[in-house]
Parts: sequence; structure tokens; C-alpha cells
Amino acid sequence: MRFIRLFCSILVCTLLFGLVGCDSSTPSSVNTSNNNGNAVENEFDELENQWINFDFSAPVTLSAVHLVFYKGDERTTYFKFESSNNNQDWTTLLDTGSSANTTQFESFYLANNVTARYFRIVDLGDSNETANNITHIKFTSETDEGALVIPGLIEAENYTSSYDSTPGNQGGELREGDVDIWQTTDSSGSYSIGSITDEEWLEYEINVGSSGQYTANLRIASVTGSGSIRLLIDGIKKTDFIVPATTQWETKSVDLGILTTGVHTLKLAMTDGDFELNWIDLYKNTAQLTALNPNVAPSANFDLTDWYLGVPIDENGDGKSDSISETRLAAGYEHPQWFYTGSDGAMVFKVEIDAPKTSTNTSYSRSELREMLRAGDTSISTQGINKNNWVFSSYSTEDKNAAGGIDGELTATLKVDHVTTTGDSSQVGRVIIGQIHAKDDEPARLYYRKLSGHSKGSIYLAHEPSGGSDQIYDLIGTSSSSAANPNDGIELGEIFSYSIKVTGNTLLVTIMRDGKPDVTQKVDMSKSGYHTGDDQYMYFKAGVYNQNNIGDANDYVQASFYSLSNSHN
Repeated sequence: MRFIRLFCSILVCTLLFGLVGCDSSTPSSVNTSNNNGNAVENEFDELENQWINFDFSAPVTLSAVHLVFYKGDERTTYFKFESSNNNQDWTTLLDTGSSANTTQFESFYLANNVTARYFRIVDLGDSNETANNITHIKFTSETDEGALVIPGLIEAENYTSSYDSTPGNQGGELREGDVDIWQTTDSSGSYSIGSITDEEWLEYEINVGSSGQYTANLRIASVTGSGSIRLLIDGIKKTDFIVPATTQWETKSVDLGILTTGVHTLKLAMTDGDFELNWIDLYKNTAQLTALNPNVAPSANFDLTDWYLGVPIDENGDGKSDSISETRLAAGYEHPQWFYTGSDGAMVFKVEIDAPKTSTNTSYSRSELREMLRAGDTSISTQGINKNNWVFSSYSTEDKNAAGGIDGELTATLKVDHVTTTGDSSQVGRVIIGQIHAKDDEPARLYYRKLSGHSKGSIYLAHEPSGGSDQIYDLIGTSSSSAANPNDGIELGEIFSYSIKVTGNTLLVTIMRDGKPDVTQKVDMSKSGYHTGDDQYMYFKAGVYNQNNIGDANDYVQASFYSLSNSHN
């Protein structure tokens, strides 16, 4: 049985006022004894015996509470931590105070694990007899399910599997095995992992309770600033973190992009370096979507170094739409009509029905990105199993060694602004917003469709076996041209996210919306003909690919992207 972190991020959440919200599904509700409406720095407001109460909806077993105190390096804050099963009769579990030497998390462990539905923190004043303030609260619980609950804090030593290149635990603490665990010199936590060498790794089974944009805070210390950590989810790279030199223990943040609800494997792959790791804190970060700059080109807000753009113009007069290279795109290319930065910082794609197309064989117009893993290295061919494209992990070793990536995930947060409203009913309102393209066919095409007269649109997936006919999977609403207005559909202008993910023979598509359960579709591609070794390379595409060619010439589709990420093993 392993520890799970139940994370309630209370950035302005206190014992007295200002409870803003909780990022995870547990606890289900939080309430306070008083709310006086003062500023954040006066949250306890000089009143003692006030409390904040956490209701988990059902009994949960806690082993620790972790707190950050305002001005925690200047004064001791005294408090009680209590439990109850009826919200009336309370048992004191802790009657203690903070250390007065840190502004980071302090961990308070219970003498024994305690199971209850309700827990509360009671203010007992502080050493300066001034207003108290707790700025962050986290809980540690145990569960039979085994995975670490995210959002939450992961102690580095609570790995589920590992590789260490040197025999024996050189730190001699906590666990048997080869991972080097030491008593930490940090002000928070008990242990840290050190003596890290090249190619060592740690894995953690995590259970993401709520889909969304995530950030990882890494608690590290490094004298020399050498080494790096690659963070992977289910074997697919999310980011590389270069370890800087630190004068003491420091918290560094890296963007993980979108994580979907459910159980995943988080892997930390290390390169040689003189650094230590205390903990990893994974939390939802909606601020990423509001930090976009409306006054710059799309490439200044988004990493477009491994994409080129198909834009619906024909400046060279060859009868086809123009392609903007990776280098030119990353250097700040934009078009005032078809590809630009919106007033809210979003990356906007737009295309009309009557517009230049990519080839004579293409029926529909598009403003769309094409993945280019070569990232501007024109010595590598665009096509083929090579370093520009990726393959499935079920391919041969030869193909995997030749490819630019193995398996992959495309994630995006966007809103569809406009769809076509003219033309035949079989085509009206259709647009492809993300896809996987193979040599000739498309293993995944993700559609948004809103019919005329409807207030909401549908989402559906088309999987095209190699040389075969489309297999349609309805995710939200239906693909039908005569469908009713979908009750749970997505309106124009409504922000949502998607993930298109391939692991081996499995295609998994997830649609995510705030406040609603994820919608997922899994497709077994083992018999779809992409594993024959017949040069079946893959690449992602994202943007707007209009699917109406018989409406009015100036009718159009448009979408605004707030995040976009492509990743591979």
C-alpha cells in the first residue's frame, strides 16, 4: 500500500476568509467558521479558535497534513488538526506549531493513520500575536488503489519502480534497493534522492483526478548546475528540465501541458549531474491559458519549431496553397486573414471554402499545421520513415531506430469560432481540428460539427484503416447530417481540450471540458494495416481543415488555439 497525495490548492484559502476553490475532486467541499472579507495578509485577522473544515464526502485515511504559512520564516503559527465522522464530535490529532524557519511546505505527520470523513484545522494564534495565514494545504492519505493522486505532491522516495546504476542505497535511508535515499537537508519533507548518475530513472504510478493544463514544481538542490530531468507520461516525453545551479534548496517549475483523467506512469529520466531531488508537485495551472501575448506573432506564444504551416494563399502562382517552412514559421510568420494572433493571444486559423488547396487531389481548403520533427533540417526528407516522422512502438526495431519519434500525443486547448452554414446538408458545419496522417491514409481525424439552426456542435472521430473505409466514432453528439441539437454539445466559442494519443496498436482520443467528465474513445489499430512495414510513417496535423466544398465561396471555418503540444518517446 503506497501513499497518495490528495491536493487541495488553496492559494487564497484560509481559516477565516477567502476560500476560492479546490483543484482536486477531494475534499468535495470546504467551509470556514468566519469570513470577514479582509485582505489576504489578514486572513486569520487576530481571532483564535476559528477553523476551516474539509468534507471528503466519504471516509478517507490520512497520515499527514502539509502546510505553507504566511511569513513562515518569521513567526510560529499554532494550530490543531482534528477529525470527525459526524461533523460534530471532534478528535484532536495534532496540537502543534510551525517551525518559524521556512516559507515552504511543512509536513505534520499523524502518530497513526486516521480514517474519517471530516477534518479541520483550528487556529490557535501565533508567536507575534498578529494575524495568521495559511496559504497552501495538502493532505497525504492511503488508499488500496495504489496510484498517487494528482493534483498532488509526490515525495521523490515514493517511486514505484526505478533504475540506479550503482549497487546499494548509498544514503542508507528508508528503502532497500539501489536508489540512493538520504535524510534531506531541506526544510520540508524527510528524505531526498541524491548521487544521481546518467541514465538513472524513477517511475511513479499517478491517478489524475481532473484533466487540464498541468505544471510540475521540482524541489531540487545542485551545486554545479549540471544534469537534466526528462519528464515522461506513459512513455511520451512531456518536457526536458535543465537543472540549474542553486545556492540552497529551490523550487523550479516546468510546464507539462495537458494531462488526462485516469491512471498514468510518470517517469523521471536523469542525465548525469550533481543534484538532489526532494519532491515533485503536480498541479493544474489555468494561468497558462491567460498568459498569451496578443501583440506578438503566434510563434512567440507557441513552440512552432517542429511544424510547418499550410496557408490558403498562392503567392508563387503555382495553383496550390503555400507552405510556410519550420524556420520561417518559427521566425514570426503570420497572415492577417488566415493565421494570426487574436485579441486574447490565441493562435487563430481561418480558411474560406474557395481558397487555394494543397494539391490537385485535395477536395477541401485548410489553414493547418503539419508536424515536422526535423525542425528545419532540410537535409532530412519530408516523407518516409526517417527523423522527420514517427512510428508506432509496435513497428520493427529497424523502423523505430530510423524514425524521429515513437508513439505520440497531440494535445490542444481551443474554441471553434465559426463553421460553414451554406451548402449541402452532408457537408455543412464540418471542420477537422486535429489528425494523425500516415503515408496515404489518416489513422485519426477529429471533427467538430455544428448544424445550421443548432446551438451546439458535436465531436466525432474518424479512423481510416490503411486502404480502407472510415470507421466513425461519436464522442459528443453524432456525425449525422440530420441529428438533433446535442444536449451535451459544444457551442461555438466554448473552450475545450483534446488529446489524440497512440501507444503501440492503441489509439486513444479524449475530449476534456471544465466541470464535465472526460469523453474518451479507444480504437484497436492492430488490424488497420499500419504495421506491415510498408513505409507507414506518421505525423500530426492541427488547425482547421474545412470539410465543405459546395457552400458559398466566402463561407468559412475558424478556430482559436490556446495551447498546442506534440510529444513522442
